[in-house]
Amino acid sequence: MRKYIVNPGGWRAGKAIKPILIMEKGAITMTNYMENLTKNLDAMYAGKIGSAILKQDEHVTLFLSAITVGKSTFIYGDYTCDGKIPSEKLELLAIITENLKVVFNRYMLFKTFDEIPEDYICVNDYIAKLNNNEVSEKYIEIYNSFPTVKINTTYEKDCQRRARHNLLVIGKSEEIKIPKLVNFENIKSILAGYILTETEKVVVNYMMENKDRLIAEKSHRAYIEKLITEKSVVEPWELELAESLRNIDAKTVTVEFSFNGKFAVGKINPKELLRMLANKLNISDWDFANGTEGGKVIAELGVDYDNRLKCEHITKIYYRGKSLYKLPENQEEDN
Repeated sequence: MRKYIVNPGGWRAGKAIKPILIMEKGAITMTNYMENLTKNLDAMYAGKIGSAILKQDEHVTLFLSAITVGKSTFIYGDYTCDGKIPSEKLELLAIITENLKVVFNRYMLFKTFDEIPEDYICVNDYIAKLNNNEVSEKYIEIYNSFPTVKINTTYEKDCQRRARHNLLVIGKSEEIKIPKLVNFENIKSILAGYILTETEKVVVNYMMENKDRLIAEKSHRAYIEKLITEKSVVEPWELELAESLRNIDAKTVTVEFSFNGKFAVGKINPKELLRMLANKLNISDWDFANGTEGGKVIAELGVDYDNRLKCEHITKIYYRGKSLYKLPENQEEDN
């Protein structure tokens, strides 16, 4: 059954009146709705029709309108009553290109928040795909082409801090942080043109606009990598202690301290211990899992304001009776 009405796409894009395909009356199932939807969307992309009214079930009817933008077709829509064109502003439901169907509102189009047909992809997933593939590859390519420069001495301490964090807390070098350059603000313009070319253009523009900052960032990373390779910002015992804690899944570990010839034991969260180790922080009573227990440890060791407890005073670490770390004998003599 065909019916002719004024096509909203016409007054947006200056097109003439085109036919609307309406689903035949009868039993409505998700299968025949999807078949009808696919047929109409294909016809819209081909320019055969400008609009369509589809019954999703006995109570819900969807109005669709197609607009050609660049090399793609934008599908707008809204729910309708009695086949009338919605007076409110239509919502973008999908963008169709030659080889791609990107969904912006899966529920309105497919009546589901879950799985959608295999030949469609949700806009969130497509943005993530572009950022993880085309954007990442182009970003790394340009980033690697940037030179490094001598860093300002005012940033040396921060680089040394980051190097210690990488060596002790995460146990590896930092990954290059690639910004999510494809987003909801530019995805429509990307889909309207040559996808790869437009995506690369987004990356190139961003990196050229931020070239000075990115060169400085790369130079800092190079200095940090040098410190990590040389291990010049950590002591061997610090690396050993960090290795014993980094991958353990525990809320607390049992820690033995030696301070001025006295010994005491308390429980500390391993992640907190790593943080204090990396930042060379003093250990206070509130750093223990139990503040009362921490106060007793501090008192037993005779720690005072002038002589503070540090990670270098750790002699042993246990977890459930298993030894995780023991201070090297030559280091024990210093304590």
